[in-house]
Amino acid sequence: MKRITSIAAAALLTTASAVNADSYDTDAHYSVSITNITKGMTFTPFISASHNKKASFFTLGETASDEINHLAEGGNITPLQAQLNASMNVMPPAAVKGY
Repeated sequence: MKRITSIAAAALLTTASAVNADSYDTDAHYSVSITNITKGMTFTPFISASHNKKASFFTLGETASDEINHLAEGGNITPLQAQLNASMNVMPPAAVKGY
C-alpha cells in the first residue's frame, strides 16, 4: 500500500502545473490525464493545482510536510487540498476520486 500511495504522491508532484508569472492568466486551461496501467492496483484520490513561482510545498532533502505525509502514507488528500485552497499563490485545485 505504501508503494501505491507513493506513486500517487509522485503523480501529484509531477502533474501540478507551475505558472511562471506573478499573476494568473485566467484564460489558461490545463488538462491532466492519469492512466492506471497496473493490474488491479488502486490509487488514492488525485489532486492537481496550478501555482505561481511563490508557492512552495516541499524542500528537497527535508522532511515532508504533514499535508504531503498524509497523502503519501494514508492516501488522505484533505489536508493538502485545504493547504492549496488557503494559499494565495495557488489556483483552486482539482481533485477526483482514486480508482
